[in-house]
Amino acid sequence: MTSIWKGFPMRFQLSLAMTCASLLFTNTNASATPITFAFTAQLESPVSWLGNSNQVNGTFTINGDPIPDPHTGWVEQDGREVSLTLEIGGVQVSLPDSQANPSQYHFTMMPNALNPNGSRSPVVNIGVVRPHSSTESLLDFSMSFFVPPPFDDYSNLRNLDTSSLTATGTLFLNMEENPDNRYASIGKITSSYLVNTPEPNTLSIFVILGMGAAAASRRNARAKSRNSS
Repeated sequence: MTSIWKGFPMRFQLSLAMTCASLLFTNTNASATPITFAFTAQLESPVSWLGNSNQVNGTFTINGDPIPDPHTGWVEQDGREVSLTLEIGGVQVSLPDSQANPSQYHFTMMPNALNPNGSRSPVVNIGVVRPHSSTESLLDFSMSFFVPPPFDDYSNLRNLDTSSLTATGTLFLNMEENPDNRYASIGKITSSYLVNTPEPNTLSIFVILGMGAAAASRRNARAKSRNSS
């Protein structure tokens, strides 16, 4: 089989190989790694203007490589690192832009919280609050769950075990369609899982290889065209 890199200078091939190797061995913790969790939940009361449904589907994205507070051990993130999607009854709920309104989003992870069974373990709280205004309707959504021990690596949340969401996860939703039609309910998390995404360096390698392959394909096509003419 003819290599797609045939015809490229050896220095280009060596440079590509060295770049990929460098990315593979670079510490991924050197930069933020967004990680996304998907979840489902059931509200105690249905939302009348959203298909009269009490079924919730959503995702939340956080920075997987945070820097915990050196004094408290807490992990805190805002809308610069946190984002949410929320769907009720098949309808996408309008959420504020996390980058434009970072203070309206929050993610906290607190070590040694007292959980319902009387022992201590980390607790996670995540949510978004959009205050009522003359142009925006109220939206207050939050969810929390306890992380089963042992868990002590607060700088790497890719190993965060969300299986306890179905046992200890709670949800709160307070929203309005308009000032005269308001809704509030608590709910129960029914499932959650980590959405697998490539590590940043792996993704970079795919991009580099894809660009190189595309360039090589064009180069070989031009060479074949010249040979046939």
